Amino acid sequence: FVALSITNPLKKLVVPSRKNSDGDLTQTIEIHSNDEIGQLAKGFNEMTHSLRTLIGRINTSAGHVASASEELTASVRQASEATEQITMAM
Repeated sequence: FVALSITNPLKKLVVPSRKNSDGDLTQTIEIHSNDEIGQLAKGFNEMTHSLRTLIGRINTSAGHVASASEELTASVRQASEATEQITMAM
């Protein structure tokens, strides 16, 4: 009985952990106990939530960087065209 009370909840950790490691951050663990395994499940769920939040922030930042890069490219293009016009006017 004791072994099953440990191994069965641990088995519930395996699939979500593997999916999480493959990048599927939608997985949560449904273990509702206050023992060490319950604390492990809660920690896993909190870690997964933190990773989703962090990835969301990174994606937002990447969008800002891409936008700034496009603006800089346009500015460089305009400066280059202006330089060509000045050179041709000389």
